[in-house]
Amino acid sequence: MNKELIKKYKKEFDHWLNGGEVLFFYWEDWYSSTYNPEMVFNHISPDDVKYYVINDEFVELRKALAEGKSIQMLCRYNKMEPIWDDMTDVIRSIGFVDIKENYRIKPEEPKFKVGDWVVEIHSTTKAQVLELFGNQIRVKFCYPDAIITTDSSDFIPWVPKKGDWCWFLNKSRIPVISQFHSLEIEGNRKYSATFPNTPHPMIGYYDYCEPFIGNLPTTLQK
Repeated sequence: MNKELIKKYKKEFDHWLNGGEVLFFYWEDWYSSTYNPEMVFNHISPDDVKYYVINDEFVELRKALAEGKSIQMLCRYNKMEPIWDDMTDVIRSIGFVDIKENYRIKPEEPKFKVGDWVVEIHSTTKAQVLELFGNQIRVKFCYPDAIITTDSSDFIPWVPKKGDWCWFLNKSRIPVISQFHSLEIEGNRKYSATFPNTPHPMIGYYDYCEPFIGNLPTTLQK
C-alpha cells in the first residue's frame, strides 16, 4: 500500500478499513473499492489518484467538494428567511452535520443573462440576449436585424475595445455617446470613456455600456 495516500486520506482509509466503501478518481473516472479492491490505496504514485471520498449518502457532495466545487447549506439566521450559504470551508473542517437535503452543490452562474450583449464566435456579429432556455439562448442580431434561438456556446460576451463608440449610462440613467477608454477594476463604476471632441479631452466614468449601432440605447427603446 502507498503510505503517502494513506496519510493524505486517513479518514477515508479508516472508513474503508472498517468495512466501508470508498470511491477514488483514477485518471479520468471514479472507481469503487468494492469492485476494484486491488487498486485501493495501492497506487505506485499518489499523482495517479486525484481524490478519495467516502461512499455514503453525501457521496455526490463529497465528490463535488473534492473536485473543487463549492457546497452550500440551507441556513436559518434569527428570524430571516432560510438562505443557501457557502459552507465549503466549514465542511472541509468538520464534515457534514445536517441532513443531506439541507446541502447542495453551488449552482454555476449562467454564462449570460437577459440584456447582455454578445458576439457570435464565427462572424463577430453583435447581438443582444432576449431569453435563456438552459443551454439555448434567443438573441437579436444588429446586422442583419434577425432573431434566432441557438446554442449559447456559439457566443462570447461582448467586450468593448478602446476607441469603440458606445452608449454609456450611470445612476442618473442619462445616456451619453462617447468612445470607450478602459474597464475599471476598482471603484463603483466599471467603464471609462473619453470625450475627444471637447477642447480638452476628458474621461467620464459609467456603470453601463452597450455598443452604438446607430439606434437609441436599449434602455430608451420601448
